Amino acid sequence: MDSWEKFNETRLPDKEKFYGKLNDEHITDEEYAHAQAVRDAFECNTLGDYHDLYVKTDVALLADVFENFR
Repeated sequence: MDSWEKFNETRLPDKEKFYGKLNDEHITDEEYAHAQAVRDAFECNTLGDYHDLYVKTDVALLADVFENFR
């Protein structure tokens, strides 16, 4: 996300825009299809909705890890 306006976009960016610096590669067709399925299943109307879902999921998983390892 490089601008606030992108939070209002109503579709996922093209697959080529999904790039992981950690592995230095683009996502697969299957990973992109999964991202689209998640967006549809959770009724994300904007990229902002998708972003918020990602953040909530990430925090919930992290909290679960800390809860189980303390």
